[in-house]
Amino acid sequence: MAQVFADKTILVQSDNQTALAYLRNQGGTRSEPLLSIARNTYTHLMTHRIHLMTSYIPGPLNSVADSLSRFKALPEWHLLPIATRLIFRKWGIPIIDLFASQNAHVVPRYVTRDLRDPAADFHDAFSRTWTYKLAWIFPPPCLMHQVLYAMNQAQEGVLSCYC
Repeated sequence: MAQVFADKTILVQSDNQTALAYLRNQGGTRSEPLLSIARNTYTHLMTHRIHLMTSYIPGPLNSVADSLSRFKALPEWHLLPIATRLIFRKWGIPIIDLFASQNAHVVPRYVTRDLRDPAADFHDAFSRTWTYKLAWIFPPPCLMHQVLYAMNQAQEGVLSCYC
C-alpha cells in the first residue's frame, strides 16, 4: 500500500493539537508511547519518500471526522425542492448525487458516507475519480477544499456538475 503514496504528499488534518505537534516535531518528550509511534511513522514515510503535512482544524469545524470517529450523523445539506426543480429544468437532471444519504438524495443514484446504506451506488464520493457527464455536488462546506481537488482531478470535459 505504501507504494501508492510513494513520492506523494499526505495532509493530516486534526482537531488534536498534541497529535499534530508530535507529527510536526517528529516526536516529543512527554509521552514515550507517542514518541515511539512518531518515530515509526517517520521511518515509514522516509522509506517510501512520502511527505507529511499537518493542519489544525478547530473541533467545531471538524464535523466529518467527528461523525466518523464518534458515530455522529453529519447534518443534512440540501436545497429546497423548489430550487432543485428549477435548476434541473434549466440544466438537466444529474446522473448521480455525490453527497447524499438514504434520507436526502435528489436523484435515484447517490453516494453516501454511511457504510450501512445498501442502496447507495458506493460509499465516500472521494474514493473514486469523478467521470460523470452531470453530477449533483452539494457537500457540507467543510468539504469544499476536497471537492475542488476532486474536480481538478476529473478529466477535462467529462465532469459537469452543480455545486
